[in-house]
Amino acid sequence: MTDKGEEISEALNQAFHRGVTSWEALGAYSHSEKQVILCVIVNIQWAELCQTVQSIDDHAFISAMPTHKVIGNFKNVW
Repeated sequence: MTDKGEEISEALNQAFHRGVTSWEALGAYSHSEKQVILCVIVNIQWAELCQTVQSIDDHAFISAMPTHKVIGNFKNVW
């Protein structure tokens, strides 16, 4: 979750050649508008993803969830 969704989405597209999905959200605690970004990566890309996001927004909230299967246009390229 971030205030800089467009910038981070572009950076993730360029760094990982992955599609990114984003949507608007409202922080229940802060009552401020945020963007939620979803990007599926492989485990080895985690450190680079964190570095890429934090270089743009060092206050971004990053969460990881294991994905067991992906159907669609996803290539294991790194």
